[in-house]
Amino acid sequence: MNEQRTLIVGMDLSEDYIQLCYFNHQTFDVTPISATSKTNEFLIPTILGVAEDTKEWVLGREAFDLVKENRGILIDRVLERVKAGNGALVYGAITEPVLLMEKLLRKVLLLLKRDFPVDTIRFLTISVDCLDINYIQVLYQALEMLGLYKDRVRIQSSQCSFMYYALSQKRELWMNDVALFDFSEKGLCYYQLSINRKCRPMAVSIAKQDFSDTVSFDMVKQKDENLAYVFNNLAGTAMFKKIISTVYLVGAGFDGEWLNEALPELCKGRRVFKGRNLYAYGACYHAREMVEQNKLKEYVFLSDEMLSVAVAMDIYEDAKMQEMACVMPGTPWYEVGQEFDVILDDTNEIDMQVYDILTRESQRVKIVMENMKKRENKMTRVRIRIQCIDRNTMVITAKDLGFGDYVKRSNRIFEQIVMIR
Repeated sequence: MNEQRTLIVGMDLSEDYIQLCYFNHQTFDVTPISATSKTNEFLIPTILGVAEDTKEWVLGREAFDLVKENRGILIDRVLERVKAGNGALVYGAITEPVLLMEKLLRKVLLLLKRDFPVDTIRFLTISVDCLDINYIQVLYQALEMLGLYKDRVRIQSSQCSFMYYALSQKRELWMNDVALFDFSEKGLCYYQLSINRKCRPMAVSIAKQDFSDTVSFDMVKQKDENLAYVFNNLAGTAMFKKIISTVYLVGAGFDGEWLNEALPELCKGRRVFKGRNLYAYGACYHAREMVEQNKLKEYVFLSDEMLSVAVAMDIYEDAKMQEMACVMPGTPWYEVGQEFDVILDDTNEIDMQVYDILTRESQRVKIVMENMKKRENKMTRVRIRIQCIDRNTMVITAKDLGFGDYVKRSNRIFEQIVMIR
């Protein structure tokens, strides 16, 4: 049978559970994938197991059953091991972090093959709670081992998934700001989504407040009778004098009965939704946008990992001067790696413009290729590379490539560091 790349997939990859979903073109909405074909269990424990006799790897509840029946070993804290750069000892052999991640992702994505035996992934977005660059690189390496390359995979933060989820709902739910309370075992965090409709494209940004010092998951475990009161006070402070259309509640901390006491106050003047699938669904909506690029094209999403700047330069092409976009706003800083060649025309300088869409400030970046051996005009080819060290630091380099057999390359590299807000 011929495989067809039709599946638009979202995944929430957290330390406790994994959720997988796909965009259903029949219902035009997101549909979750269950852990087994016989149940509606959508939270897949982030653990692996290895059978002693066959050395077969298993995922989630199967891993628990394997150990319970003394038929194999359990590998827990999988993501924690990978983030720390540690592997796992499996029957006397070390499984390296990249291979461990590959085993985990393979078992998760096989759930798609169970439900869609002749279809393959067109685009996959994975939502993560950690944007450590080494962790992200391990994820991409593991995905490449599965045949999924960057042309159809994106890794993004939970914040970014929230933004895509919120703006994929009915417009009435995000006419004003949108709030999210995330109450996990790590504590309580508050996120407020705002849309700047004055700039073009319209900018979607997020502000964060961490209340983990005041509200902890232990209060849920201990059934603290003051939890509802403390939460409502924090929520009231966070949203004071703010026009909030909708509030989303995610995380295991909201599963307790205490929430029933807190909801009446929280629901005054706004819509409130509670669930565990927001990040997975948001990742799926992002994957759909990457494929179809029509629903949210008027917006640029500026979560913590996204650049708010555009980088451009003037070039002569097709018999006219025109502006070439080198980096677009809304690009994750760790995804920036543009590389292209230009030919210098009666100059030894490379000029670029860096424009911030939020502050509307522009800065000129000039790279002067000094002390170069004199050459005839248009006989110098330069390779320009743009990359980011972190969210606030961009590095632009220009490398002399000479001009084929006519002018020998010097391979000299000129560098300019650009600080971003």
